[in-house]
Amino acid sequence: MKTRTVLLLVLSISLILSTTGCSSLDSFRDTGTHWTIGFDKQETVPDDILSKTYYVAGYSIDKPATGILDPQYVRAVWMDDNSGRGGVAFVAVDCIGLTRADVVHIRESLKDFQKTSGCRAIHIFCTHTHAGIDTLGIWGPLLSSGKDEAFMNMLYNNAVEAVIGAYENRKDGNLYCGSTQVDDLLNDTRDPQVYSKDLFRFRFKPSDGSQGLQMIHFGAHPESLRSENSLVSADFPCYMGKRIKEVTNDEFVYFTGAIGGLINTRRLKDDNGMNLDVYKNVEKTGEMIADAALSISNEQELPPSFNIRTQEFTTPLENPVYLVEKFLGILSTEVVKGKGLYNIVVKTEVSYAEIGGIKAVLVPGELFSEVAYGVPESFKPANENVENPKTFVEMIGDENFLVFGLSNDEIGYIMPPDNFLLDEKLPYIENATDQFGRRHYEETNSLSPANAESLVKALIKLLRSVKQW
Repeated sequence: MKTRTVLLLVLSISLILSTTGCSSLDSFRDTGTHWTIGFDKQETVPDDILSKTYYVAGYSIDKPATGILDPQYVRAVWMDDNSGRGGVAFVAVDCIGLTRADVVHIRESLKDFQKTSGCRAIHIFCTHTHAGIDTLGIWGPLLSSGKDEAFMNMLYNNAVEAVIGAYENRKDGNLYCGSTQVDDLLNDTRDPQVYSKDLFRFRFKPSDGSQGLQMIHFGAHPESLRSENSLVSADFPCYMGKRIKEVTNDEFVYFTGAIGGLINTRRLKDDNGMNLDVYKNVEKTGEMIADAALSISNEQELPPSFNIRTQEFTTPLENPVYLVEKFLGILSTEVVKGKGLYNIVVKTEVSYAEIGGIKAVLVPGELFSEVAYGVPESFKPANENVENPKTFVEMIGDENFLVFGLSNDEIGYIMPPDNFLLDEKLPYIENATDQFGRRHYEETNSLSPANAESLVKALIKLLRSVKQW
């Protein structure tokens, strides 16, 4: 994979960027008059964490939390390019994931706010911490939901309050972006080794000299605490944010990238070559990522232009485990009756955005980077006769774009069909092993081998509406 050098090319193009096509939702105009951005955060920690059972999401089922290492937050950013179309709310939730049903619930709760504020879109992202309280339901006791209704209501309310707070805290100012590479920290546990080392930062500087905001985009599972931990935590984004605030006094928001594959951070070692204790590991990992962000030296100012459009689509649900969990009321995933080959399909969405000319695709799950950037020619997939859909690079026309993962839904891993392999005896339950001896774990947490093609078809339709191909 060619490394994305995001700034030099994209920013020069953004200054002369002109897109065609129109929509009642967003007309993809070139630019507004100036940036107006606001921020708010709400701590999302139940008072009864030690007296009531909450389940930690991300590893084994039926794992009660034993305390709190650091708080989970809901963070919201209000962004308005003052083009007359209204602002956009980006909400980042410290949790394993939310279904689209959760997202729709939050949006419905903000309908009156949207009317009064002129908000044109609300997008909700999950950081995917593997040490958060279960928000999907699938980490409770066997055949039982791990979700707590009171906690979910707190999360919903906090999301609403954070969006309103971000709007009320809005200020005029300048928006900058820059990027750097984080070397020797990421690990891809599955071949082919395709992932981005790029850390990307949007930085807002208010005109009145008040506290700024740094929005960090990076592609890694927040699981530095590993499976041995049972304390609730936002994982490395917490410690990344602490370091950024200590050094700059800026607030921060974390957005995850294409993390399927599985892309995580390496276990750090001490001076003697021994693995760090997980609590030291998560702290140091966050600080290393923060230091990378703070080292960015190629910042460019972005013109006030925020275009975004969304396409709903359906994708098959074949995984029998998820079907049972949906039937039992554990999963709140939106499903409808399908047509043709598929009896049950999931309703979800994909979005395309251009923020000051920076291109971004908002995907509803954990995307394999191969779907976005392609597969090395030397790689031998499990299914050599299966053809993959177009890559994001081919659709967008260049490789300079951001992938925002876990956007507005969590539909699991989205992987290229040519390397999707199920166990013959217990598909979606046991891990398959291919003819090259490679383990296929992620398929057990996927809806179907058709997910990538469903996503790509929807994105093609969306991009055509924007670009008029």
